[in-house]
Amino acid sequence: MPGYSPPVSMLPSALQTRVDAVEDPVVKQLIKDIVAFYDTETPEANAQDIIKDAEVYRGLGMILPERRRADIAIKQDRLVVIVKDKVIAQGDWEMYDLVACLPVPDRPKPTWNVVIANSTGKDPASSIVLTLTDVAADKFIENAKPVSIRQALLDSLRPYVKEVYDEPVLHVTVHQGSREGVLSFLHRYIIFGYRKPLTILPLSQISNLSYTVVTRLTFNIVVVLTSGEKHEFSMISHDSYEAINQWVTDRYLEDLSLAEERRAKKQRAGPSELEAAAEEASQLPEAEDDSDEEEAEFSEESDSESGGEEEEESDNAGSEAEESDS
Repeated sequence: MPGYSPPVSMLPSALQTRVDAVEDPVVKQLIKDIVAFYDTETPEANAQDIIKDAEVYRGLGMILPERRRADIAIKQDRLVVIVKDKVIAQGDWEMYDLVACLPVPDRPKPTWNVVIANSTGKDPASSIVLTLTDVAADKFIENAKPVSIRQALLDSLRPYVKEVYDEPVLHVTVHQGSREGVLSFLHRYIIFGYRKPLTILPLSQISNLSYTVVTRLTFNIVVVLTSGEKHEFSMISHDSYEAINQWVTDRYLEDLSLAEERRAKKQRAGPSELEAAAEEASQLPEAEDDSDEEEAEFSEESDSESGGEEEEESDNAGSEAEESDS
């Protein structure tokens, strides 16, 4: 199938040796594509051969890639989806490296959608979404432990998948265009589902997130990726604002790439006008302090004036004394 090249080890040993000896990469890829075609389009017997030595969950409800009952085979090298003994999807554990168990709102009994996908979000068509309720695992797999089907499936996938989320941080009902769905916020992802195509937005690819079209009851969220691609989600209840804003704040603080980008923007912006003015003022020469000289001059003038007045008073006193003697 597209996006999957089965391991050459699936071929008989003689063919494996011949394929390994091929040096031309185009020819080697052609061989792998042919194997992939027969691996997914072969008759019923081949589907059963593929799931030998696999842990198989039978009759699980599936909504992506098709709304059918499906068998899920978990092998050491890959995941296989079978519908009526025909392989309809499969991929290795590099392709399926993200699993998220997300609650489905407004159901009469607890229900979850288990998303099995590629963490880059670049191949949404390959995503698998299974719907599970809170029932015992032994209805779907032989020799099951006494746990729910949800817990059993997650435990089976955990050894092979890079990231497994048992539940989201929060989830809200939103619209994207005319599509109504659930927007789930995980620790490092935002997922919108559950109709085709499933939208997976890794935090590492998010450039910024903003709130728009705020009304009395609802608001919108616009997520802009580093590629410039935009995703707008609308009709979000105000009741969800604080939780979403807390998620955004926490993730931005923890995501180093976003923090570095903000610091780089701040450095490129340069100092503020106030900072520039303070810097300019600090470089001016210090003004000379003339207060002491002014005080000294004022003191000398005062002394000279007072001295003149004293001499004049003594002369007047002498004249008066002479007149009295005469």
